[in-house]
Amino acid sequence: MNSSISFHDLFGPVNVGFGTAGLGTTHNSFIIEEALKNGFRKFDTAEESDYWYHQDILGSTLESIFGEAAENGCDDANTADEHVCSSSDSLSWSCLEEGLHISTKIPPWELTSVKNIRTRAIKSRETLVGFCPDVITAPLDNQSESAFIEPVPFPMDIYYIHAPRCWDGWHTRCNGIGPNDLLPLREAWKAMEEVLYLDRSATRIGLSNVHEHELLDIIKFVQRRQNQRRWNSDARNDNGEIEAPPRMPDVLQSYADPLRPATRLRNICEKHNIEFVAYSTLGTQHGTSPNNNPVLTHPTILQLSHKYQKSTAEVVLSWALSKGMSIIPRSTKQHHIRELGNLLPKKGTVGKEGNSMFLEGSDLALIDAMALD
Repeated sequence: MNSSISFHDLFGPVNVGFGTAGLGTTHNSFIIEEALKNGFRKFDTAEESDYWYHQDILGSTLESIFGEAAENGCDDANTADEHVCSSSDSLSWSCLEEGLHISTKIPPWELTSVKNIRTRAIKSRETLVGFCPDVITAPLDNQSESAFIEPVPFPMDIYYIHAPRCWDGWHTRCNGIGPNDLLPLREAWKAMEEVLYLDRSATRIGLSNVHEHELLDIIKFVQRRQNQRRWNSDARNDNGEIEAPPRMPDVLQSYADPLRPATRLRNICEKHNIEFVAYSTLGTQHGTSPNNNPVLTHPTILQLSHKYQKSTAEVVLSWALSKGMSIIPRSTKQHHIRELGNLLPKKGTVGKEGNSMFLEGSDLALIDAMALD
């Protein structure tokens, strides 16, 4: 068992992760292993395995490396390589000490009931990090300091609502599903609070693909309940369990790149201390081929790439990190994965940025000027 640790402080901030959207199934395990070899310990996925993601492959790959290393004390030659073995206390090392941060998302068509949201989070936790040893946690926020400390299954880092509603064309499973078929976002958010406080399936909860007014509504919804203090240690939900206290979104995940930087959403997040995680930061949402990507082929990005002798991707991602965003880039190519690994902190460096914050202030302003909105 690990030493006692606050449940909500299991994970420190990690602002560079590896995205797994659209990797396919053929080389998915190989790609994840390559990311691990290049220092990645934060992985982002989602539950809809029949479309963009394969969280089951992510979970089985992590288990084959971390789980086997823990079982064999890091002595088995078949377990990845020396990059994934660094502690003599292998049983506690394998997940917590290595800083394994795993996030996933519930798809909108599954927002049908509180029970379904909680059940899916429990199953996702088991799929992704169920092989990790239990951790001993200190009291939760709504418990007294005298509450006993107990071991809990190793949790996911973040559990997201992938989108607040269905719309035709987003996914075939969304076709024909209307707003009356799903929980209102406020009710879905209360279920997410139970995922965290009652089930402890994740240490943080978040939203993805929401509009500004939807994020602001959830913020106000949480604040109103916090001010009214409608919950206490004696309050019970419909199942007779202790009522989960209101919790502000810990994380917001949204599309953002230099042309569409999601400035207003980021400002809301900054004001309310919500981590902003950007996806498709390299311009892939514009639906163009790599040779015609309007972000990576922009004259400003090309100019700065030449100036710093960095790739265009490194320039864009350095800009995002410098603007306070967290990032989850992905690639299927070994040399690109190694390049992305350069953004991670290296041993002996101070702070979480590592070698990623290389752009000068005037050059950041040049990229800011690329924004179309």
